[in-house]
Amino acid sequence: WIRLSHVCKAWRELVLTRGTVWAKYVVVFHSVKVHQVIKERAGDCPLNLRLRLCPSHRWTYDPIAFTQDHLHVAKTIDMNLDDLSAASRFLTSLGTTDLPILESLTVWCERDSLNPHIESDVSLDWIHRELVAPKLKEIKMSGCIIPWASQTLVKLTIRGLGLPYSQLSDWLTFDTFLEMLRRSPNLESLS
Repeated sequence: WIRLSHVCKAWRELVLTRGTVWAKYVVVFHSVKVHQVIKERAGDCPLNLRLRLCPSHRWTYDPIAFTQDHLHVAKTIDMNLDDLSAASRFLTSLGTTDLPILESLTVWCERDSLNPHIESDVSLDWIHRELVAPKLKEIKMSGCIIPWASQTLVKLTIRGLGLPYSQLSDWLTFDTFLEMLRRSPNLESLS
């Protein structure tokens, strides 16, 4: 889509003025300036947020804070978080923000989050809050558990909890999990 804007003046104007084109590809770049341009060009269109956060990346701003600021206008969220502290911050914001247009949520918490030795300064409060996302159709999670209550949920994928069961057992019981499934009457796929 960026190359199309270089074909000719008419195509450039078309690409630059179509918010849906820009909203579809909101990727958390390493530059806040690039993000501001993309967000401005996306206008009021629902966003597709995608973040690949790993310790080797050098950020000129806080990508978690940027993502948190735009959760309420996200149609799709695709997060890959490599450290538990960042994952905890992001997951806490999911539980405290209404997500009125969110349809798809993917959260992969890898490496450090799969470490059974949880640092004492990392909050696990997020496991006690359910997502408020009335249009949510799909959840994919790995290395974490995100409580949900969505009657529109069609597809659920869970790959590992990422925390020792002893730390989740007060909240995540078999009955609790079954209750979350019961509140998803349209669920067609569970893996």
